[in-house]
Amino acid sequence: MKKTALILIAALMLLSLCSCGAAKNEASAQDNTQQSAEPNVTTTPDAAEDNQPSPEPKQEKEDAIDAVDEVYAYYDGIVELLIERVDAMAEAYNAKAAAQEGEDRPEPVSFFYLPFFDIESVDAVYFADGTSLDTIKSAYEISGYENVSVENTDYNEYTVCYDAPDYEDESIVYRMKKVFKAVYGDEPCLSFCCYKDDTLDSFLEYKALGNDRYALMDMSNRAIVSYKDGAVTEALHAENIYDKDWETGTLSARTVLNSYPADSIWERSDISEDWVTEQESQGCIYRLYKLSGSTLTVTGLNEGYDYDTGDTIYTPGYSVTIEE
Repeated sequence: MKKTALILIAALMLLSLCSCGAAKNEASAQDNTQQSAEPNVTTTPDAAEDNQPSPEPKQEKEDAIDAVDEVYAYYDGIVELLIERVDAMAEAYNAKAAAQEGEDRPEPVSFFYLPFFDIESVDAVYFADGTSLDTIKSAYEISGYENVSVENTDYNEYTVCYDAPDYEDESIVYRMKKVFKAVYGDEPCLSFCCYKDDTLDSFLEYKALGNDRYALMDMSNRAIVSYKDGAVTEALHAENIYDKDWETGTLSARTVLNSYPADSIWERSDISEDWVTEQESQGCIYRLYKLSGSTLTVTGLNEGYDYDTGDTIYTPGYSVTIEE
């Protein structure tokens, strides 16, 4: 459904903007402005000083991020680089281990690394610069959703509501609400929340900390990532235990999720490495990933099962240092 929606929104955007395309092309040729989702953006004092609500906020300087979809792409790029770096180091380690023989041969590492991914947040691509709210509303409706509303609820904030059937039982219909909030300029930030029948279902927050450092958080992950010159150079990432009984929907006592707005980092200025690991004392961190230069250290828990009770069993013991 997501791929279909993206194709439809692209077509709708093209139709809605074609009438002013010539004027935009002429203006583009004059100022040679190129917008980019890469994390190299410039200061935008005009946008910072403008406190008036606007459904289509604009940036004046070149390479400035000026739409929700671009802020989303900005951080999606950083997360993708983090995942690629960790996966590449783990694969190289396993290849080297497989080539060794004897009793000292290291055990291969095995973990599924896909943090800060929320399929619902992909809808951020709808909020492109110049796209009308009616066009976005039509995209949701063509995708099959009913009772759709799209509002510019605050400066750089958009709220979408619609009815959506349950993935497994289409006779069950939920009222979904998604809220996208973005800050543009040198240090762009993004907040995304998804509610199902007024209950928080998921959220993502990305916040620039300055000095090429970025805080990332969702319901079960926290991280601070250093990005510079097209590469992730350092990262500290805590992944919480997520132990759920899928038949009843209940979470185990060891599952401690980040919550919104209680744990929101949007207004905080004290984010540090201590914030990443502050839930460690509660015994709820599943794995801790520390990337420093060419060294990746992974520590955490082994996961097993009690086949008599069906319970998940977590035990200490997962620790490996990988040199690139």
